[in-house]
Amino acid sequence: MKPTQTVIAILAGIALSLPTHAATVTAGDIPNNISPNFTTGDGLLTLTGYSDSAFALPSNLTSSGPGTWFGVGGNTALDNTETMKLQLAPGVGLTGIGDIWTRAVITISGFTSDPGLNIGANPGVLGSSYAAGVQTLNLDWNGGGNRDFTFANPSASAGQVLSVSLDFATAPQWAVTHLDYSVVPEPSGLALLFLGAGFAWSRVRSSRR
Repeated sequence: MKPTQTVIAILAGIALSLPTHAATVTAGDIPNNISPNFTTGDGLLTLTGYSDSAFALPSNLTSSGPGTWFGVGGNTALDNTETMKLQLAPGVGLTGIGDIWTRAVITISGFTSDPGLNIGANPGVLGSSYAAGVQTLNLDWNGGGNRDFTFANPSASAGQVLSVSLDFATAPQWAVTHLDYSVVPEPSGLALLFLGAGFAWSRVRSSRR
């Protein structure tokens, strides 16, 4: 095997050894008005709904059905003083969110660093900012149009409890279409990848002498 092929083979083997898993929660996954809590089938994400802004009064999660949206309480969306917590398993981070029928200033707290929110070309985005563990997203009304946002740095939420609230003074509504999450490679795994790359390259250099 040629030296360059050796490098590729070693890196490929290391990459395959790193954990990978990506999944999405949609309205079709959540039983409507049954419980304040929902845990995904893989056990990596738990949602908890509350009727108050202090996260003290549990309220049932509600869903309008497959392919639509979910939230808390009677109108199947998160609105006014309603809040939600997202408990991510260790090593699992938030990678995306989506909405429809939404007008809200959404605040998500609990990040360990900037999650790298990507607003893309979504319409009606009035502003977004991150500071001290809190991501804020200001959205204008989008009617029946879907919006999708991604997070470039899922490690910022890995294993965290994220608290979602709205600026209830403005009578907001956030109809969630999906929450995306994935396993984040451990730093030790990434270190192993670079170590392997360095070892492989040293072999290449030695073979050329």
